[in-house]
Amino acid sequence: MTAQDVEMIKAAGCTAVLDIMTPPQHKQRGLENNKLEMLYRNAGLQLIKHQEVDGVDEEEYALQVFQAALVLDEIIGKGHNVYMHCAKGISRGPTLLVIYMALFLRHPQWYSHDDIAADIKDQYALSDPNMQMVDLVVSRNKDFQQK
Repeated sequence: MTAQDVEMIKAAGCTAVLDIMTPPQHKQRGLENNKLEMLYRNAGLQLIKHQEVDGVDEEEYALQVFQAALVLDEIIGKGHNVYMHCAKGISRGPTLLVIYMALFLRHPQWYSHDDIAADIKDQYALSDPNMQMVDLVVSRNKDFQQK
């Protein structure tokens, strides 16, 4: 991630960032010690939230990805366009997005997680959401679909 990358994110209309990477992922990419946050702030993106999502342990993953969906909903509820910073954007980010769309956004196909995933895949072909995790988290938190 470079200052140029961040400028492109801002130029695309993003006004906030949700960073779901883990500390080891930050370190692996040379982004430790708040370097990533400073890049965003220097570009004028002032709302930066961190909600670690580690896809290693299933139970922890389920809790973390739901918490990240709550944070995403909070940011969007404040009127922001959100850039979700994930390590690769292949699984955890798309998984979070399907969960958010099903539980909070009430996507037109909210009842069909596969249809939501297909819509995301149409936008980003490399996405591969963890559909078992989506089903688990949505089934545990169905009350959010009623709000």
